[in-house]
Amino acid sequence: MFQLKSEDSTTILIIRITSAFWIFTKLFSYKVWHTDRLFPVIPPFEFLENIPNSVHLALFFIALSGIALVGIFPKSKVILVATTAVEFSSCLLDQSRWQPWEYQYLLTFIFFFFYNKNPKQFLNYFSFLIIATYFFSGLHKLNGGFL
Repeated sequence: MFQLKSEDSTTILIIRITSAFWIFTKLFSYKVWHTDRLFPVIPPFEFLENIPNSVHLALFFIALSGIALVGIFPKSKVILVATTAVEFSSCLLDQSRWQPWEYQYLLTFIFFFFYNKNPKQFLNYFSFLIIATYFFSGLHKLNGGFL
């Protein structure tokens, strides 16, 4: 007979699915995560302008590894915090890395960090995040310049 999953196992499933799709998205957009590309790297702060490509690539691979580890060990707060910090640091090196999917994945991990003891509250925040993402995506398409 079909049984409904508990809220806790649903939360773990959401984190694992988020991890899998985040890895796929980062690999698909790999050119954004290194500096050897046609479009310029534009950091938000001047002191971050001359960071070598090796640092960008190291952060990329560390973030990928961390995201995979969060998918495997979703209850480990140390891995979750370290991965979020590495990803945030990587995004600070270039403004073009701040894409809507990046916000969505980062916020999902942050919500999970703060509300993994209360799965119902995590599910509420996660639902709101999905609704807001789709709402603003649709709102953006109402622009006459979109076509």
